[in-house]
Amino acid sequence: MGSGERQDVSNGVSGQVGGSVVQARYVDSVHIGMPGNSLPDPMSWPLAREAPESAPTVKGGTDVLPYLPRDHDPALRELLRTHPFVLVTGPPLAGKTFSAWAAIREVGPGLRIYTPPKDTDFRTLPTALRQSPAGGRCVLWLDDLAERLGEGGLDHDVAGQLRHLGVPIVATMSDADYGAYRFGQDSHAQLLRNARVLRVAEGWSEAERTRLAESPNPRHRAVRDEKHVTKYLAVGSELWDEWQWAGDSGGHLRGHLLVRAALDVARCGYRGPVPLISLRETHWEYEEYESRKPELESAEEALAWATKVRHGVAGMLVAGEDERTWRVHGALLGCLPQPPDASDVAAMAWFVAARAAGEDDRAGILAAAREAFGKAVEAEDGTAMFDMGRLLEEHGDAEAADWFVLASDADEDNAAAAGSAGRALAAKGEYGRAVTYLERAVKTGDGDAAALLGKLHLDRARHWLAVAADGGDPESAHQLGRMLQGSDPDEALRRYRQAAEHDTYRNTVAASLGSLLHTAGQVDEAECWYRLGVQAGDTTAVHDLAVLLAGRDDSGSRAEAESLYLRAGKRGPHTHRHSVTHYGVLLVAQGQIVKGVDCLRVAADCGDSFAAYQLGRVLSRGGNSLQARQWFTKAAASGNLAAATALADLEKARADDAG
Repeated sequence: MGSGERQDVSNGVSGQVGGSVVQARYVDSVHIGMPGNSLPDPMSWPLAREAPESAPTVKGGTDVLPYLPRDHDPALRELLRTHPFVLVTGPPLAGKTFSAWAAIREVGPGLRIYTPPKDTDFRTLPTALRQSPAGGRCVLWLDDLAERLGEGGLDHDVAGQLRHLGVPIVATMSDADYGAYRFGQDSHAQLLRNARVLRVAEGWSEAERTRLAESPNPRHRAVRDEKHVTKYLAVGSELWDEWQWAGDSGGHLRGHLLVRAALDVARCGYRGPVPLISLRETHWEYEEYESRKPELESAEEALAWATKVRHGVAGMLVAGEDERTWRVHGALLGCLPQPPDASDVAAMAWFVAARAAGEDDRAGILAAAREAFGKAVEAEDGTAMFDMGRLLEEHGDAEAADWFVLASDADEDNAAAAGSAGRALAAKGEYGRAVTYLERAVKTGDGDAAALLGKLHLDRARHWLAVAADGGDPESAHQLGRMLQGSDPDEALRRYRQAAEHDTYRNTVAASLGSLLHTAGQVDEAECWYRLGVQAGDTTAVHDLAVLLAGRDDSGSRAEAESLYLRAGKRGPHTHRHSVTHYGVLLVAQGQIVKGVDCLRVAADCGDSFAAYQLGRVLSRGGNSLQARQWFTKAAASGNLAAATALADLEKARADDAG
């Protein structure tokens, strides 16, 4: 390191002024004793190359990060090589101390570093150095020089003697103190005028941030996007210690859990701010939230503690641009492993991170989740695997089905996992596998799974009946037509005709084909198929043909309809009560009231609500309101809306009469 040249005459007196002083061509100094302020032997001072990587005065104690090269390093080190007094200035927590200390270790590894205690009398230092074998192979390190400028501190005279001995001075000073001491006429200004000054800026350049991002240390990488990098690095370990203490001591347990939630969200891959409610939903999942509930402070107290600014830098939670959004302090993030294991964070943290992230970042989060939850498969942790499935399902990833299957296989009693597996597999078209898991879910009482299972069976039945019908099986074509008659009448008609192409099956499908044609308004062809069914003894065809003929005006058709109703009804009123009902309605229309009422009563007693309704109408028109009310009530109880309306009208009329 640099040193000054000897002057022709250079005498000095330090300490107390005594008697006569001899002036000579060159006398280094006259030191008149100051007892009680002896310095340690300079040979005991640590060598720079053996000194710790961080200065003793660096904030953070022993838990300080390795020094990361800064853009100003080359200029600072050149100053140390060429000048005896180098002063590093800058704003608080800008990295002055770390930069200067790293430069000393780099430029003068063989020098012994003297870091004087606060009460050191610097006037004794030159003599101690002259008397030691260490001599000029030392460097004076003064962090925060402003504290060493008082009585007995560093002054222009002592600095001159050290320069003569070849002992460089490396010091730091805040911008404010430098401005206060440098510009004036006193001895402090005289001292500082001889220093070579390098100012460390608070901001970090893009090149420096790139080095942060490429650093092997996660705490460096964690603050690469922070505005005040050095401040965050300086207080990171302090925040970490306080956060852990809060969780252990219980003094701010809820605040600790709130910060933990933000940490987990960031560790999952999203470092931006998230809504406070999302952090609270996450912190509810921690075991401590329930097990230590009596220790929890209020939500407001927890937030105040977590966001309180520490060391004039930042809180553990840092506010986002949007109201009531927060993110974790970057320096805290670097203290934990990333990415985390599935068991190491709350499951909700993955959901919060993925929801908050943009599409590109979300892909990375889901990839990290796959890796993290992969360990859950080895551990057969059904709950964790189910959570992973839900996460993927929420973002439309078909792989969710595989995770639900794994979760259900690990815990067959997990109805949610089984139901989700079945639904996801069905959505992928894997119906056979879906049925297995839906049936498992149904056994645990999952009604939605039962509904989907029925639909799947119905769909599969349609599929296989179509395969069989196209393969020439008329019964399959007939059954398929019945299934499709309500939803796809055109396809149902095609399938009925397909079945009717087989001579041996034509009579069997006749009634179904006639009914569909009748509904479609193709009455003439429908009648043909009905009559074919009647000839074959199909009672359904008998009834349906009677209904068709009863709707005509000619007496011959009505007579035939009556005969057909009787024929169907004779097969048993319980089985063919609809025919009995229609026959009764027909008799009433023909004026055969007594006979018609008897038929309707038989059908109504067999459970036909339409017959009960018609019977009530006949009795009401005949003035028998009491019996009419009974039959309307019975029909309405079976879901007949017309009967319910008629009953209401009857009651209203009775109320009006009473009024």
